[in-house]
Amino acid sequence: MVAALAGASVFLLSGALAAGAATPCAGSVLAGSNFEIDTNANLKVDGPADCIDWLADGSGSAMRAGVITKNDLPTGATDNSFGQGSQENDINPTVVTGSIPPNKSDLKTFGLYAEGATAPQFLELFWSRVQNPSGTTNMDFELNQKFCDPSATPTNCSTNGVTPVRTTGDKLITYDLANGGTVATISIRTWLGVGVWGPSTDLTAAGEALGTVNTTAIAATDSGGLGALSSFTFGEASISIAALFPNLGDLQCGTLGSAFVKSRSSDSFQSEIKDFIAPQSVTISNCATPTLTTTASGPVTVGQTIHDVAHLSGGTNPTGSITFQVFAPGDTTCQTPIAVPPAKTVSGNADYTSGDYTTSQAGDYRWRAFYSGDAHNNAVSTPCNDANESSTVNKAPTSTATELHNNANEAVIALSSSVALGTNVHDKATVSDSVAGVDPTGDVTLPAGDYAFRAHYNGDSNFDASTSSCEPFHVNTAASSTATELHNNANETVIALSSSVALGTNVHDKATVSEGNAAFDPTGDVTFTFFTNNSCDGVGVGAGRRLRLPGALQRRLELRRVDQLV
Repeated sequence: MVAALAGASVFLLSGALAAGAATPCAGSVLAGSNFEIDTNANLKVDGPADCIDWLADGSGSAMRAGVITKNDLPTGATDNSFGQGSQENDINPTVVTGSIPPNKSDLKTFGLYAEGATAPQFLELFWSRVQNPSGTTNMDFELNQKFCDPSATPTNCSTNGVTPVRTTGDKLITYDLANGGTVATISIRTWLGVGVWGPSTDLTAAGEALGTVNTTAIAATDSGGLGALSSFTFGEASISIAALFPNLGDLQCGTLGSAFVKSRSSDSFQSEIKDFIAPQSVTISNCATPTLTTTASGPVTVGQTIHDVAHLSGGTNPTGSITFQVFAPGDTTCQTPIAVPPAKTVSGNADYTSGDYTTSQAGDYRWRAFYSGDAHNNAVSTPCNDANESSTVNKAPTSTATELHNNANEAVIALSSSVALGTNVHDKATVSDSVAGVDPTGDVTLPAGDYAFRAHYNGDSNFDASTSSCEPFHVNTAASSTATELHNNANETVIALSSSVALGTNVHDKATVSEGNAAFDPTGDVTFTFFTNNSCDGVGVGAGRRLRLPGALQRRLELRRVDQLV
């Protein structure tokens, strides 16, 4: 059995042959077609090289590329059908389960094929049923503009949740075969939008359709996966596409988006409809369906422009226009379009380039292109995230320069120059870029080493990081002064310079280290030297221990008994 295709899948019916081949297929074909509608209907190619059929070739070959097939549910308790006297004019036919016996109304598979490359000229249909019937054969193919998808919004489903809502202009192809007949009458009706199908037009009599049934069994090897078919269980038809859209002519495109088949209990159009095979999403049109692909530019950096190039092919002298949309980085499902004017006027199958778009952030910009269609070509567009539809925008480079400033007057301190001890300084970093209209954001860090600054810009989503050159400077030492006082240990009285004290007096010296820098305190050591003269001449000797100054104006004492120093 041919695997049933998912009902929500979308297929474009596109045949492999252009209508009106140089050497028309001989035999039972509709005028201008190459598709065999054999007097004894079958699926394999029987005629010369220009002939085509449901199978790609002769006996044993598979279904031709482009053939769409849909299976019914298995016969029995799980099969469904129309019930409760449902008729063709019912907008919401009743669907019941498990009520179809294995008789002439029990369907098996249906199929479709559009012949004529990108601009189909003929629509081929087939049906198959479970067993050899008795009496008349009545099959109806309903072709709707809308497709029923319960998961979509809107669903476009009738109240039964299976068949689509009908739209004015929908088509019903009836296949009626009299008892014992071999050539079917193919007719068409149009939905009038007032709850009824319009009058029947006999397409067979008009030369716009041809239908037959198999009068002998078809072997499984010749059925393309349908299995062995007994006589009168396979029927096929070819219909002119123009017959589906008789009032449109060359003025506009018409499109049908859903197809399903159902069996009718008798020749009467008002008779009950019985079994059905659920609708299949398709695209059937009287116009060419061009191919639209695109190639986006890039990579670039932030602030530079990007564009898209649309490649239109397979149209029938297409006119109209192509418009472009771009989507900012992060809009991965193309929800917020940005129009990129101007629209490009189409004049034939060719490449069309969008206007330039100036980028404002780094990341991947997505593009979509939309062809408007015209009287002979269907509208087409590229999907979100289509191949070659992203422009990569990289971060822009930056540079970071620094200046060392004196806090007191904002004067610039030259590189490698010196400042006085205690000078308050700060560093100023300037981050530059070459992108107009987009400024860097983020942080600048100032790691200071010993007597040097270097600034580092961390970058952001649009700009690269950058680091300044090293900015060295030197801090000079500040001047200091040291004063001493000689003190009497007994009472801390200051002993005046060049004065005398009594023999045996204990004295000590007190040193005061001063400086004029408010920002720093002196540190280091103070040492005391004792001289045996009153002019501090000569070498002198160490006068006690050496003391370290922890801060400014700190005093350290050096004690000596005068009698011990004489």
